[in-house]
Amino acid sequence: MQALFGYELIFTPGTSSYTVKLRSIYAEKEADFLQFEWATGDDAGSEGGKVDLNSPLQLMGTPFAQQLQRAKPQMLKVYLGTYSSIPMFLGEVTRHLFESTTQYGNM
Repeated sequence: MQALFGYELIFTPGTSSYTVKLRSIYAEKEADFLQFEWATGDDAGSEGGKVDLNSPLQLMGTPFAQQLQRAKPQMLKVYLGTYSSIPMFLGEVTRHLFESTTQYGNM
């Protein structure tokens, strides 16, 4: 999956939430990851701690997410706030990391 989509995905079930950790293949450090969370149980309106995958994902405040917020505040505002589009946000994160970690000329 990592070679196809550019992200390593780690799914972690919990008692009150379900998290997805994403680390880009272009990340400079192991700590450069994003984490999204779904609520479970009563918070998500489901029973028995099951995740409602149709409920919205929430971007967690990881150090890397905070770094992106400082460096590219419009990226989060436009893609996650205005358009609620995680795929477009991740595409922009990939482009940002690619440009900052790869030397490429005029193509």
